[in-house]
Amino acid sequence: MKLQRALITTSLACLAGGVSAQQFVPIVDQSPLAYCTDITPDGDVVVGNGFDGGFYWRWRTSPTKVTIGGEVAAVSADGNTIAGTINGEAGIWRLGSGWQNIGSLPGAPSGCGGGTSTAYDISADGSTIVGLSWANGACLGRAFRWTEAGGIEELEVLGNDRNRASAISDDGTLIGGFAQGNSGRTPAVWYADGTGDIWDIDQPGEVYEIDGYGTAVVGTWGGDAFFGPPAGAVTTITDENFATGQATDFSENGDTVVGFSLNSEAWVQNAADGLNPLQPYLQALGVPNVPFLQIVTAVSDDGTVIAGHTFFDQAWIVELPEVCGWTQYSIAASPGNSMILEGSGSSSIGTDFFLTTSGAAGAATGTFVSFGSSAIPFLSGVVLFSPVSVLNQVLVAPTTGGTSVLPLPIPMDFSLVGASVYFQSITEDFSNPSQFAWSNGVKLNICQ
Repeated sequence: MKLQRALITTSLACLAGGVSAQQFVPIVDQSPLAYCTDITPDGDVVVGNGFDGGFYWRWRTSPTKVTIGGEVAAVSADGNTIAGTINGEAGIWRLGSGWQNIGSLPGAPSGCGGGTSTAYDISADGSTIVGLSWANGACLGRAFRWTEAGGIEELEVLGNDRNRASAISDDGTLIGGFAQGNSGRTPAVWYADGTGDIWDIDQPGEVYEIDGYGTAVVGTWGGDAFFGPPAGAVTTITDENFATGQATDFSENGDTVVGFSLNSEAWVQNAADGLNPLQPYLQALGVPNVPFLQIVTAVSDDGTVIAGHTFFDQAWIVELPEVCGWTQYSIAASPGNSMILEGSGSSSIGTDFFLTTSGAAGAATGTFVSFGSSAIPFLSGVVLFSPVSVLNQVLVAPTTGGTSVLPLPIPMDFSLVGASVYFQSITEDFSNPSQFAWSNGVKLNICQ
């Protein structure tokens, strides 16, 4: 362990003098009739729709978006698989092979709203799509789940007959959306076995987004935004100056929630500054030329990249300042990313922290430390750290009962304040084709 402490102390110290302040520069796509629908966990890829069809945009590295046609709803963790609708039917788009229809439920009529089925969300690994399909010869919406192996299947019908699956957790274990209640839509969730629950058939609302492991949801509930567990004991997000309306997404640690009010004004709530309308909040941070922002659709796992659109269908992307502390990202990015990595302890200079890896099959775990992120398929999983900025040494810790704990220090160096460090673990796992298993990624933003 002394060697590992020395390695990370030396490597972090190499950042001294090289950490720059976060740049708060809005990146706005001025193309007409464009709106964003989803964003990858690392914030690098934004997807949406424009006047010429669906698009994806690797906005950090490319000056323009790539048009793929269809109507885009959601994107996988690596940005290479997209769920949407093509020619009136739910579909999947894959990089290199294009669009493929995934079908509709049996007996779906074609005259119920422009098509027979619509996709709304996709799991992190791109293997599962959820949405709405007409069925049984009637214009009554049914929530569905599609997988490559099982095809399209109807989820349990809840409430008063009409259902829609609008969101799925990264790991595919929880689905959210709405059922028809006694006063319009009411929040609904479905589980891995296809059964589901509604919270209160008399209370209007809807689930819009779910976290990585299906432990928290956001949406609208009785006219206000909410955040909380999927069992329904949620916290309403309210403000005396405006009705919050809808919470549309949130960071993986729950510290940042985004949404828009009933009069369509974008807002952001975070642990540091509370609830604020997004435009004046950005202006207070020194972001110039921010237009009035109406609709927020998505936020990255670390809460720093937000995407949405205006009333005039102009897509926009904005980057917020880094928030110190821990964030998991790209949970369940592929079946090979089966372990769970968590960071805990202090995030301040001159203190120690802990990396805990669980679900390990091997006798030890190796943890990579990097100063950047990526999404590169490798060894039956997805590499989530940047190989070009990784430490030369892998930090090894033994496992006990499938869990390893790795204590590490942050040097007492004020130039490290504001730096971001990325971690990912690997272990031997002979049940995988490559004989290895990966974890999710963890990001540490270092504080004073």
